[in-house]
Amino acid sequence: MMENTTMALDDGNSSVRGVSGTNVDVLTLALVGADGFICLFGLFGNVLIIYVIRRRWSSSKSQAVTTNTFILNLSVTDTLFLLGLPMIMTTVLVRRWVFGAVLCRVYYAMTCVNMFTGTFTVMLMSIERFIVVWWPVACNRLAS
Repeated sequence: MMENTTMALDDGNSSVRGVSGTNVDVLTLALVGADGFICLFGLFGNVLIIYVIRRRWSSSKSQAVTTNTFILNLSVTDTLFLLGLPMIMTTVLVRRWVFGAVLCRVYYAMTCVNMFTGTFTVMLMSIERFIVVWWPVACNRLAS
């Protein structure tokens, strides 16, 4: 049992024997490590952004409500993506999906929704910025 969970170098190959007994090359291992680093710091940063925006909204009404809403939406979307990243890292290391059929469908649906939401939010931010720059007087009149 213990030999399946340890990592041992093969015969001078640039591969490492993984948890399931499959060979994982060093580049894949490095990329999974980088993904883990991105996941940890991304989750920390996004949770911090969500906390700051929620605290700012609860303490006083801000002028940039629309911008904060867009940033909050992007942060929540990115957080949901990052929560699924460990599943992808595990799949890359083990070289098969080990989380079952239900979680596979849930993960696929969440990934599709996150891609759509992120793209749609960036598009709305661009449209909103265009309107504010193109018609600044009308925007000030509507906002006040």
